[in-house]
Amino acid sequence: MEILALSLLILSCIIGTIAILFTNFGTLIILLGSALYAWMTGFTSLPWQGLAWILVLYLIGETLEFFLVVLSARRFGASYIGILGALVGGALGTILGPAVLGLGALVGGLFGIFLGGFLVEHIRQGDTSAAIKAGIGGLLGRLGAIVLKGFIALSMFICLAIYLLR
Repeated sequence: MEILALSLLILSCIIGTIAILFTNFGTLIILLGSALYAWMTGFTSLPWQGLAWILVLYLIGETLEFFLVVLSARRFGASYIGILGALVGGALGTILGPAVLGLGALVGGLFGIFLGGFLVEHIRQGDTSAAIKAGIGGLLGRLGAIVLKGFIALSMFICLAIYLLR
């Protein structure tokens, strides 16, 4: 049972790390894989305390990602409605990018963030230059969030290693 649990944990860590590039759910996949591993092994190798640390890292990552995207977009002139447009555009781009546009999920998501922010701000302000800046702000925020989530995932792996190797 422990080999199966460890295999599922490793698989969730790999899938979660890759998912960081494409979705906002990468660290959640790592958290859920860790919880499944802890449960399958009776919380012996990964006790509640270790799982709590991984949960804290996940929550820190989600909070920082949200603020990073919002602050970056706002710094580049996006309104809160423009930020919402960027988020919706990013989600649609991630879904439609591979199937319709042939771009792939990562490029589709990034393109969608820019386009969503740009379109909403262009409609709202009627200023193309300001709309481009707002779209770039959302795009930079998402790129920064991808890097941040990579560090959070690395921190989660270190936490797992500390508990699993003792």
